[in-house]
Amino acid sequence: MIFGISVNTSKNNYDKIVEMIEDVLREKFDNCEVRIFLDGMNLENEKNELSFLFIVGGDGTILRSVKIIDACDLPLIGVNYGTLGFMASIELSDIERAIDQIKNNEYYIEKRLMIEACIEGFCNEKHIALNDIVITKLPISRLLKFNIFIDGNYYNSFSGDGLIISTPTGSTAYSLSAGGPIVSPDVESIIITPICPHSLNAKSLVISPQSIISLEIDGVDDNSYVIVDGRSQKMILNNKILKIQKCKRYCSLVRFNFYDYYNVLREKLINRI
Repeated sequence: MIFGISVNTSKNNYDKIVEMIEDVLREKFDNCEVRIFLDGMNLENEKNELSFLFIVGGDGTILRSVKIIDACDLPLIGVNYGTLGFMASIELSDIERAIDQIKNNEYYIEKRLMIEACIEGFCNEKHIALNDIVITKLPISRLLKFNIFIDGNYYNSFSGDGLIISTPTGSTAYSLSAGGPIVSPDVESIIITPICPHSLNAKSLVISPQSIISLEIDGVDDNSYVIVDGRSQKMILNNKILKIQKCKRYCSLVRFNFYDYYNVLREKLINRI
């Protein structure tokens, strides 16, 4: 069995955490191989050879790793070593019992829905997100006007600072801050949330994961951009239609019997000061 450990090297004492995980793996698994990927370096080349990937860092580190592994259906074990770590599978204190449960096959794979965006007519180039796809403007630029179509049917128009298209995973991120609902990750859906709309009627909307969203955007210029899971993408939107829909592949997160989504929700978001 080959284990990978991808670590965010900006974290203090990251090397000690990696060493601890590696030591426990070698103790529990005879003749296992452990490969270390500092900031995900070389992960893309070796991803298909791995059985599991431990990701040491916060939610941002997990999102970057998901982008690197791309279409590889690799089970991911997020080890929270960040500020929030909402997507993480385990805390540092859980490492040994989590590895025990992997050895005893006492884990399960949680399939997380992902979404993809492309310019209509140019869908050979797709941008995939686990959290969200955000169309926004720079602070000093004028408002953007969005005409929203769902499955080819006109839904609504509004002017505002931007629009968030989110997965259930991303419903606890930017969408939540913009007034969107929290959606349990086992409820497959897509969430549309306006950012600072200049309207009393522009509200968040939860739609079927089978629906296709088409966006006509007025006011697009050099001061507007598309952000996919926190990373700006070069997508020229002038006189173009942006299409967003469910991705065919899923993100595979390893979960253990001591993982409780609603406990995580309560401890890390509801009770957070």
